[in-house]
Amino acid sequence: MNKTIIINMNGIIFHIEEDAYDSLKNYMAAIKRHFAYTADSEEIVTDIESRIAEMFSELLEAEKKQVVVLKDVESIVAQMGSVSDFESAEDSPAQEEIYVKPSRKLFKDPDHRLIGGVCSGIAHYFGIDVKWVRLIFLLLLLPGGSGMLIYIIFAIVMPKANTRAERMEMKGEPVTLHNFKKNFDEEAGSGRQLHEFRSKGVIAEFFTFLEKFFGGTLKILVKLVSLFIIITGSIALLSVFVMLFMLMGFASNPNPDIAPFVAAINPEYQSPLYFSAFVLTGIPLVALVLFAVRVLTNYKVLTRTGSFAMLIIWLTGLGTGLYYGTRLAAEFSDEATFTEQIDVAPFPVYHLKLDDSRIITHEDSVAYNMDKHPRRRIVIGHRNIEIPEVRLFIERTDEISVPTLTEKFESRGYDFENALNNARQITYRFKQTGSVLEFGVGGLTGKRARWRGQEVTLTLRVPKNTRLIIDGNLEWYLRNYSLWECMPEGSSYQTPTEWIMTDKGMKCANDSLATDNEQEDDEQ
Repeated sequence: MNKTIIINMNGIIFHIEEDAYDSLKNYMAAIKRHFAYTADSEEIVTDIESRIAEMFSELLEAEKKQVVVLKDVESIVAQMGSVSDFESAEDSPAQEEIYVKPSRKLFKDPDHRLIGGVCSGIAHYFGIDVKWVRLIFLLLLLPGGSGMLIYIIFAIVMPKANTRAERMEMKGEPVTLHNFKKNFDEEAGSGRQLHEFRSKGVIAEFFTFLEKFFGGTLKILVKLVSLFIIITGSIALLSVFVMLFMLMGFASNPNPDIAPFVAAINPEYQSPLYFSAFVLTGIPLVALVLFAVRVLTNYKVLTRTGSFAMLIIWLTGLGTGLYYGTRLAAEFSDEATFTEQIDVAPFPVYHLKLDDSRIITHEDSVAYNMDKHPRRRIVIGHRNIEIPEVRLFIERTDEISVPTLTEKFESRGYDFENALNNARQITYRFKQTGSVLEFGVGGLTGKRARWRGQEVTLTLRVPKNTRLIIDGNLEWYLRNYSLWECMPEGSSYQTPTEWIMTDKGMKCANDSLATDNEQEDDEQ
């Protein structure tokens, strides 16, 4: 009978005979003495102790026994190497290794990982450079993402090399005292780089890998993007200046057909709103360009004080824009409409024409130097720029025998009375000269009036059998008929068309075109 002792190694309970315990105790004491003056000696001894515990477990399981005997300790010491053997190996480096090099084991490498350490572990197992394994996984992502699935499977199945002994097995190094010391010295030599690598986040590690793998391509790409931002941002900033001066030019002669927003702004709102628009677009562009310059040149061109000042100016512009924009929006709160009816002298045939002349104001007379040319003071051939929204409807009436023209004027304002006043200020030029009916291209607002969504709707009502000759340029104003339906093929937009009012409304007087249109309507 032999006396047994219960010991705890690496959290595992072992029953060991007394003589075997004494031998193991002396062996561990010699190891501790040897590494006593080495940095992180406790970590090395703990790793060695963990490896011995694993070897004890494997040995007991293989021989199906429960007690560690002296022979087992001697076997493990022979595999690990004694301290005296290790010290003599240090004194004579040329001495040959007496242990057989074990085969590699597949582990995830936690020390040189980018994501999970799978690629590094596979590279160690096959003895190849890790960049080729990573390249293979990147290429496998292209055909449909199979590389991602394979990587996830490996990450789940492969164990992680947590201990120094497992990392040695991963690299195919014998688990001996000599290799423990060698492995520790290698890690200590690259400890700073290893610590920096481990301390990075996954995203930072990934971009670090990309930068190294592509040989600085990412840096060059960032510089090119920064240069592109500087060029486009500068052009955009110049465009903001040009647009500001254009808006100021429109403000002196507002045209709602070109710039309705400018035509709607009250004179007292123009300066604050233009300032707000310039600041809200210009400040972000300036900040973006300066940031791109900093990235490109590695020089900080904007101080903290400057950044804070730009933020204050931008917030001021935002507040100004919100205040005056809200006040301007209130000018469109209500709507009003009023109508006027004009009797049209009866004729069996009417010729509808577009009067595209413009009445010359006093300002126009001064601007064009027309005081010396009385004949040119009346009109010039130019499109009216005040109220372009004019709509014309032609309908049949049985109630009265006299044709009429109904003019409906619409506008918006900050209340009903203001909207009605804006609508009443609208004037529209309609003139009858015999059977010729001339329609103006647009309405005119009152002097100093701003655009408030003014519209003019005209409804010409004529009796049945009335014939109408309509100039082609009225097509842009006529809403309930298309003059193109009555134009022969190859006609220009100014070609007059002839119509006749019937029970069903206007019908093209050209029989062949009218028949074709009726057939198309029946087919539909």
